Amino acid sequence: MKNKLITSSLLLLLTFALASCQNGGGDRTKKDSYKVLTYLTSADSEAYQTVLDKVVNDFNEIIKPQGYKIVTETPGGSYYTSLSNKFSSRQAPDIFMMEAGFFNSFSPYLLPLDSYLNESETLSRSDLWDLNDFYLNANGELTCLIKDFSPDFMLIYNKKMLNDYNNSHPEKQFIVSETEPMSWTEYYEMVSTIQNSLSVSYGTSLGFEGVKHLHEMVQSTGSEMYINDQKLNKDDNNVKEAFSLFCALQKDNATEFPKYYSLNQNDGKAPGSYTSGSTTSEQQLFIQQRCFSIFNGLYSFSAYGFYDVNFEVGIAPHPVMDKTKGAFGTTSAMVSHAISKTTKYPDIAWKFLEYYQTVGMEEFTKIAYNIPGNKTIAGSDSFLKNENPKAEKMANYFYNFVNDGHCAVTKYNNLISYDRVQTCFNTQLAKYYDGSLSFDKLLTEIDRSIQNSI
Repeated sequence: MKNKLITSSLLLLLTFALASCQNGGGDRTKKDSYKVLTYLTSADSEAYQTVLDKVVNDFNEIIKPQGYKIVTETPGGSYYTSLSNKFSSRQAPDIFMMEAGFFNSFSPYLLPLDSYLNESETLSRSDLWDLNDFYLNANGELTCLIKDFSPDFMLIYNKKMLNDYNNSHPEKQFIVSETEPMSWTEYYEMVSTIQNSLSVSYGTSLGFEGVKHLHEMVQSTGSEMYINDQKLNKDDNNVKEAFSLFCALQKDNATEFPKYYSLNQNDGKAPGSYTSGSTTSEQQLFIQQRCFSIFNGLYSFSAYGFYDVNFEVGIAPHPVMDKTKGAFGTTSAMVSHAISKTTKYPDIAWKFLEYYQTVGMEEFTKIAYNIPGNKTIAGSDSFLKNENPKAEKMANYFYNFVNDGHCAVTKYNNLISYDRVQTCFNTQLAKYYDGSLSFDKLLTEIDRSIQNSI
């Protein structure tokens, strides 16, 4: 693969040089005019954006002599609302990012990539993770290439806080393993105890991506969140247990969950205290040491500066209901690249995807932003060796977790997009937290909302 990456830029140059000879320099009408391809992006961090800008600029230098140019565009508001509006107004971008929770809504509009991949001299199917099979359309055609991913809800905690507590409480110790998950009750007791003992604002945070995490919690039990995507599986005991933990972690004085309430060490105040109502991001709460633990992926370390905090960051599999089943994780975003069927320049768009997956991905390994979507690069020294020892440790930890078979695609509802699913859940959860709904009524109302949205 190393030789393929070294020669990929040369191959691109040769390809476009030949196209230039055949097409008269790209049919440019004047020296400084270009055929523009729009690339709709969503960048959550300065670290990622910096590398992305370099990748796009480097690629533009390659295609510039042939009269083409990639122009990036970042929506001001909701990414997928903007993308949907662009398709509706027949102004679809040529290239765009895609997430698992939204794929079904956009799948009919995506260009199949099989023929391009089969003919590629720099990218092969062996470079793709099996997770890419999620992005097959109804005809079994590959329509997206995963650019990066990670288990999104690994347990990330403040090791200094844990050590401070254990050092002063020899009679009650909490041990967190990097390989073996805690049980839900063990985790609840730990975060509540540390929250109280060290006077921390939050023992954990589940509110900001709570609905995604709730889907993973249900999935880790072996049960399905939905019945044929038509109804909430609200009568399943495992589903009820997952909702119970989710709510007990966030609702104060949740006496309806005696198993967890009996373990509360903070006068009934919940460890999560409905953190989605906070004006401070959970990552900032963690950095400020106002939150003992959060659930995030590898991207958070470079995106939010976790490598630079003045305390040791701990990492572990997320807690599970049944420890005998071992560690479990899912990738909820699994962000990929797709090409619109309506693009005027599909060959150039593909060449960008091909460049990003090879040469560009080598650039992203330097910041260990996420696990590279190119499996060959992910397993290479380019990703697993890093001059920053903290980055190297996390890159290896997340890679090994996935490579050992502990990561699946997060299952959402296939009949409605994730943004609608999130609204159905959060609207009713807000009513539950403020006391307007009982726990049983909460599940009934979410079920009703889901059915009404289909």
